[in-house]
Amino acid sequence: MIYKEKLSELLKKKTIVSNEGLRLSFVNRGPATELEIENLSRTFDFRLPAEYLDFLLCYNGLELYKYEDVGGFEFFDASNLIEQNDSIRGDYDPVDWDSSIILFCRIIGEGNYLGFRIKNENQYEVVDCFHESLPLEWVAIVTSFDYFLNRLIETGDEKFWLKE
Repeated sequence: MIYKEKLSELLKKKTIVSNEGLRLSFVNRGPATELEIENLSRTFDFRLPAEYLDFLLCYNGLELYKYEDVGGFEFFDASNLIEQNDSIRGDYDPVDWDSSIILFCRIIGEGNYLGFRIKNENQYEVVDCFHESLPLEWVAIVTSFDYFLNRLIETGDEKFWLKE
């Protein structure tokens, strides 16, 4: 969990100026409660990644690299993760939805999301949920949430997975 130190430093700053001169903000709404985590575990048919649950216990409802309402990343908080997933799933024909997907982050200003594709109890992928593709076609980015966060923090407000 190397990202915790880096993320802690960003959150202390509250804002930074990007290479383009944009003022980017960081917001942490505090930790999820144990009850919220238990509710998530009971609701989904499969186990959420342990790395992600650990993240929620520290950074629940996190906004990273937010520029007004046109850029950045909004990580859903534990209390509205289920509602967000139900709402977004409702935008798709049920035959097109991939039932192994759980969305955890909205890419602000795009209509795109980031999610987990759960493969089994111990394996998952972080996927790019590009709204112009069907969920069954969404592409894997990495196989570790911690690695994903480290890369996101290292590359700043860029979507590193689109450049690799």
